Amino acid sequence: MTDKVFSISDLDVRSIANDGVEVEITNADGIGLGVYMTILGEQSDVVEKFLIELSDKRAAEALRGRDKKTPTISAERALNDEIASAAVRVIGWRGLKEEFSKENLDKLLRSNRGIVRQIIAASVDDSRFTKA
Repeated sequence: MTDKVFSISDLDVRSIANDGVEVEITNADGIGLGVYMTILGEQSDVVEKFLIELSDKRAAEALRGRDKKTPTISAERALNDEIASAAVRVIGWRGLKEEFSKENLDKLLRSNRGIVRQIIAASVDDSRFTKA
Protein backbone atom coordinates (compact mmCIF):
# COMPACT_ATOMS: atom_id res chain seq x y z
CA MET A 1 0.00 0.00 0.00
CA THR A 2 1.17 3.52 -0.68
CA ASP A 3 0.62 6.82 1.06
CA LYS A 4 0.39 8.61 -2.28
CA VAL A 5 -2.95 10.19 -3.03
CA PHE A 6 -4.07 9.64 -6.59
CA SER A 7 -6.34 11.74 -8.75
CA ILE A 8 -8.69 10.40 -11.38
CA SER A 9 -6.34 11.65 -14.09
CA ASP A 10 -3.53 9.54 -12.59
CA LEU A 11 -5.64 6.47 -13.27
CA ASP A 12 -6.78 7.53 -16.75
CA VAL A 13 -5.82 4.65 -19.01
CA ARG A 14 -8.00 5.70 -21.95
CA SER A 15 -6.18 8.92 -22.87
CA ILE A 16 -2.78 7.20 -23.05
CA ALA A 17 -4.38 4.21 -24.79
CA ASN A 18 -5.73 6.60 -27.44
CA ASP A 19 -2.27 8.12 -27.97
CA GLY A 20 -0.53 4.76 -28.16
CA VAL A 21 2.81 3.65 -26.77
CA GLU A 22 5.94 2.51 -28.54
CA VAL A 23 6.80 -1.16 -28.04
CA GLU A 24 9.90 -2.98 -29.26
CA ILE A 25 9.21 -6.21 -31.13
CA THR A 26 11.26 -9.19 -29.98
CA ASN A 27 12.34 -12.43 -31.59
CA ALA A 28 11.27 -15.83 -30.27
CA ASP A 29 14.05 -15.68 -27.64
CA GLY A 30 12.79 -12.35 -26.30
CA ILE A 31 15.65 -10.33 -27.80
CA GLY A 32 14.68 -6.88 -29.10
CA LEU A 33 14.90 -6.49 -32.87
CA GLY A 34 15.19 -2.71 -33.01
CA VAL A 35 11.74 -2.63 -34.62
CA TYR A 36 9.30 -0.44 -32.71
CA MET A 37 5.55 -0.25 -33.19
CA THR A 38 3.24 2.40 -31.83
CA ILE A 39 0.37 0.45 -30.35
CA LEU A 40 -3.03 1.64 -29.15
CA GLY A 41 -4.29 0.27 -25.86
CA GLU A 42 -7.26 -2.04 -25.72
CA GLN A 43 -9.18 0.72 -23.90
CA SER A 44 -8.63 3.16 -26.77
CA ASP A 45 -11.72 4.35 -28.61
CA VAL A 46 -10.56 2.75 -31.89
CA VAL A 47 -9.77 -0.68 -30.46
CA GLU A 48 -12.85 -0.76 -28.25
CA LYS A 49 -15.09 0.09 -31.23
CA PHE A 50 -13.44 -2.62 -33.33
CA LEU A 51 -13.86 -5.25 -30.61
CA ILE A 52 -17.52 -4.36 -30.02
CA GLU A 53 -18.32 -4.47 -33.74
CA LEU A 54 -16.50 -7.79 -34.18
CA SER A 55 -18.25 -9.31 -31.16
CA ASP A 56 -21.65 -8.13 -32.38
CA LYS A 57 -20.94 -9.52 -35.86
CA ARG A 58 -19.85 -12.91 -34.52
CA ALA A 59 -22.85 -13.10 -32.16
CA ALA A 60 -25.24 -12.39 -35.04
CA GLU A 61 -23.54 -15.05 -37.18
CA ALA A 62 -23.76 -17.58 -34.35
CA LEU A 63 -27.44 -16.83 -33.90
CA ARG A 64 -28.12 -17.29 -37.61
CA GLY A 65 -26.15 -20.53 -37.71
CA ARG A 66 -27.31 -22.19 -34.51
CA ASP A 67 -29.50 -24.70 -36.35
CA LYS A 68 -26.69 -25.76 -38.68
CA LYS A 69 -24.41 -28.66 -37.91
CA THR A 70 -21.28 -26.90 -39.15
CA PRO A 71 -19.25 -24.47 -37.05
CA THR A 72 -20.37 -20.87 -37.38
CA ILE A 73 -16.77 -19.65 -37.42
CA SER A 74 -13.98 -21.34 -39.31
CA ALA A 75 -10.38 -21.57 -38.14
CA GLU A 76 -9.40 -19.35 -41.06
CA ARG A 77 -11.87 -16.68 -40.01
CA ALA A 78 -10.59 -16.84 -36.41
CA LEU A 79 -7.03 -16.31 -37.66
CA ASN A 80 -8.13 -13.42 -39.87
CA ASP A 81 -9.98 -11.86 -36.93
CA GLU A 82 -6.83 -12.08 -34.82
CA ILE A 83 -4.76 -10.40 -37.54
CA ALA A 84 -7.39 -7.67 -37.96
CA SER A 85 -7.47 -7.17 -34.20
CA ALA A 86 -3.70 -6.67 -34.14
CA ALA A 87 -3.74 -4.42 -37.21
CA VAL A 88 -6.29 -1.99 -35.75
CA ARG A 89 -3.98 -1.49 -32.75
CA VAL A 90 -0.89 -0.39 -34.73
CA ILE A 91 -0.65 3.25 -35.80
CA GLY A 92 2.98 3.43 -36.85
CA TRP A 93 6.44 1.89 -36.73
CA ARG A 94 10.11 2.63 -36.94
CA GLY A 95 13.09 0.40 -37.55
CA LEU A 96 11.77 -1.26 -40.70
CA LYS A 97 13.04 -0.43 -44.17
CA GLU A 98 9.50 -0.29 -45.53
CA GLU A 99 7.36 2.75 -44.83
CA PHE A 100 4.41 2.21 -42.50
CA SER A 101 1.15 1.67 -44.35
CA LYS A 102 -1.88 -0.50 -43.71
CA GLU A 103 -0.86 -2.67 -46.68
CA ASN A 104 2.67 -3.21 -45.35
CA LEU A 105 1.30 -3.85 -41.87
CA ASP A 106 -1.05 -6.52 -43.22
CA LYS A 107 1.83 -8.14 -45.12
CA LEU A 108 3.97 -8.21 -41.97
CA LEU A 109 1.22 -9.58 -39.73
CA ARG A 110 0.27 -12.31 -42.20
CA SER A 111 3.92 -13.41 -42.38
CA ASN A 112 4.66 -13.46 -38.63
CA ARG A 113 2.05 -14.60 -36.13
CA GLY A 114 4.48 -13.97 -33.26
CA ILE A 115 4.28 -10.25 -33.95
CA VAL A 116 0.48 -10.46 -33.98
CA ARG A 117 0.55 -12.00 -30.50
CA GLN A 118 3.05 -9.41 -29.21
CA ILE A 119 0.90 -6.52 -30.45
CA ILE A 120 -2.25 -7.84 -28.79
CA ALA A 121 -0.40 -8.66 -25.55
CA ALA A 122 1.08 -5.16 -25.38
CA SER A 123 -2.30 -3.59 -26.12
CA VAL A 124 -4.07 -5.41 -23.28
CA ASP A 125 -1.29 -4.65 -20.77
CA ASP A 126 -2.80 -1.67 -18.91
CA SER A 127 0.48 -1.05 -17.09
CA ARG A 128 1.84 0.36 -20.37
CA PHE A 129 -0.94 2.95 -20.43
CA THR A 130 -1.01 4.25 -16.85
CA LYS A 131 0.74 7.20 -15.26
CA ALA A 132 0.41 5.84 -11.73
